[in-house]
Amino acid sequence: MSAAIIRPGTEADIPQVAELLHRNMNRKVPAEVFARLMNYDWAGEKPHIGMVSEADGKIVGFHGNVYSMRRINGVERIFGSFTSIYVLRDWRGEDLGVRMMRTYEERPDITYSVFDPSTRVHAILESCGFRDLDLNRYVWEQGMSPRDDRVEVITDHDQIRPLVGAEEQRYLDDHRDLTAHPVLLRDGDGQVLCFFLQQDRGDKGFCHDLIYTGDPEALARMIDRAADRIMGDDPRARLLIDERFLDGHRTDGVCTPLPYRRMVRRADPPIPDWQVDHLYTETVLINLKLG
Repeated sequence: MSAAIIRPGTEADIPQVAELLHRNMNRKVPAEVFARLMNYDWAGEKPHIGMVSEADGKIVGFHGNVYSMRRINGVERIFGSFTSIYVLRDWRGEDLGVRMMRTYEERPDITYSVFDPSTRVHAILESCGFRDLDLNRYVWEQGMSPRDDRVEVITDHDQIRPLVGAEEQRYLDDHRDLTAHPVLLRDGDGQVLCFFLQQDRGDKGFCHDLIYTGDPEALARMIDRAADRIMGDDPRARLLIDERFLDGHRTDGVCTPLPYRRMVRRADPPIPDWQVDHLYTETVLINLKLG
């Protein structure tokens, strides 16, 4: 048995990687669904589909990554969000998982994030330069803040699109058929585009989890007055905002510890933490895996 080599995965590797993940990591997810998670078409050419470990022409391990090109403050920046990691049982003990993850250290220009890592990889991520983005989030429930109709809440994609700039129009178009729900807040002093992930989490309520904002100050100015309308009439609804998205601005939301880690390996030069969001990540592709 030859030693495994680690290399960037290519489009030609997708069928074999998808079959590896289906047969060995989760048989409930068809191979063609795993393939769709690697065939996304957005935001520029991706560096690769992830890193593969290969031995004797066979892929024995995979560390997935979803990439995107974004224009931040007029500068093109590359983002990568970790997804699947799997190594065949016979190849465990070779440190292939750690070695695949460490290849990302070769790209200091890329902002890498992982938003809900399992506890078994926390130490590995830390050894690869990952640090916490947030420790807390803010939570709203129905009736916590007074409604103010001077804040306009627009949720229709086609109404929002002509009201925002070219970059945010691209975000709208790229996420139109995914789980990212756009909300434009407007008042007499300006506007801010947000995206929310909507999920029924059982006894934790129906959650509206903010995954993007274009302006923390404008968000903080309007969110208390708009929260009830964003949540709708469901008495179980909760609105959640990770603290970095408010960038230190005060709100009526209740500050609570995050139940999981949000981790980032900052690029050089770094961008503000509030701009490390959940667009173009497996967070919004999850409906493809479950659909």
